[in-house]
Amino acid sequence: MIASWSLCLLTAACAGRTLEDLPRPDGDVGRPLEDPPEVDTPVRDEQPPPGDAPAVDLPALPRQPLPELTVAAEEACSKAAQGTRATPTEADFRQLLVGSWLLCDSISAFGTTNEVGLIVHGDFTWQKLFRDADGKLFASSAWEESGTWETLDTSLMNGPGVYQLNMNIDGSGTVITVPVFAAEPELMRLDNYGVFIADYARL
Repeated sequence: MIASWSLCLLTAACAGRTLEDLPRPDGDVGRPLEDPPEVDTPVRDEQPPPGDAPAVDLPALPRQPLPELTVAAEEACSKAAQGTRATPTEADFRQLLVGSWLLCDSISAFGTTNEVGLIVHGDFTWQKLFRDADGKLFASSAWEESGTWETLDTSLMNGPGVYQLNMNIDGSGTVITVPVFAAEPELMRLDNYGVFIADYARL
């Protein structure tokens, strides 16, 4: 029966007939094919954020077009930075780092010139800020315009209160810098090993 059933599929004798009309190897004819049993697909556990968990809860900023808040930040960019804010713990450092920043210079710490700022989120991700056709700020999630970040305690090499920031770029490499926060006005300097140095004012 198996041979005749297989041979029929290859000859014109089967013209106009469907698989359900043909005798099956088990002798059953016309029994519709059963759907395969449903199999539960395991859900992949979410991966933890890069780096160690912060010692304090840092709020994640909204991922949506930002309101126009650049007036005060532009004014801060025009002033000379004075003093340095202390960051005695890594938690203090991260609290100063997280937020929205307006780029004060023509070239960013990434060596790029098309963005106008940066958002550092409390969930260990970051995004570059751009302006749309109407001049409003928006954050990008595209490759090379967003990524993840982590901090490292470098006090053994650089003294207490000095922390390294690694900004991992989606689709690219990593920018390594040691941010410095001015006491007045609220500015942050990112020095990419002296290759690109850029100041940012808090929005």
